[in-house]
Amino acid sequence: MARYTVAARVAGMNRQEPPLWLQRALLLLLRPRDRETISGDLLEEYRQEKLPFLGSARANHWYGRQVMSFASIQILGGPVLKQLLISVCCFSIMAGIWLGVMENVLRHDGYRARSVVAACIVVQSLGTLLLILLSGHSVFRITIMLGAAAIILVGGSAFLNNMRSNHFEGFAFLISLALMIQGVLTFITLLHIHRHMQQG
Repeated sequence: MARYTVAARVAGMNRQEPPLWLQRALLLLLRPRDRETISGDLLEEYRQEKLPFLGSARANHWYGRQVMSFASIQILGGPVLKQLLISVCCFSIMAGIWLGVMENVLRHDGYRARSVVAACIVVQSLGTLLLILLSGHSVFRITIMLGAAAIILVGGSAFLNNMRSNHFEGFAFLISLALMIQGVLTFITLLHIHRHMQQG
């Protein structure tokens, strides 16, 4: 095993290639159909443009930055983000139902308007989940994005009001924070899906 590792390093130096572990990391981050093209283009740029002018250490640093950029795309637009958005949507649905029920049980002044807001939170979250299941193929994508902007505003307003209030409410803090996170994640996820639809 040790002989193979040393031999691989020597071969990599002779072929003027970036470290083998960086190349393997790149292949793991790319979709199967993109692996040959993107890795080949990066390797060609590394050999012809970066290595002759930057030297080995700085060229490797450049290649590492390219790999990290693909890692960030994978994290910010891939399955991890989508799962997080699904989890936040499920929390928002439960929170919206709870808020709606409590408003109608307690019936404080203005409860009808707050019940409508709670219902809108549930509908927006359900719509976002449906859009994720449809992989962005829906005529109401724009509606969901407008709804995402709305829940960011509602969440932000509730968050600020709660922070300024003399009586801090932990559940209001969690719900407002979840709404803001859900709105931002919805934008990022749908933009990522839209970009893939254009590429594919």
